[in-house]
Amino acid sequence: MAEQTALLDSGATENFISFRTWKQLGIGQQELNKPITVHNINGTENKKGKITHYCWLRVLYDGKQKLQKFFLTSLGKDRMILGYPFL
Repeated sequence: MAEQTALLDSGATENFISFRTWKQLGIGQQELNKPITVHNINGTENKKGKITHYCWLRVLYDGKQKLQKFFLTSLGKDRMILGYPFL
């Protein structure tokens, strides 16, 4: 169990976690069947390229728990982005 700060972004189509945060948490990952191209908010392709892995995290918010899929990518200064699936 770990407490993390996340950016809430209603425009993000998925949940994302930075490689740095993923490594700190020491959790497993799963490989995607087909890599996903991800674009930054400014329209450029993410510097880490295609997303190839994801992980599952149990998110506790407002007294409720839910298992959420997070895609591993580069997020700059951010640790996690909670997108549409969270909302």
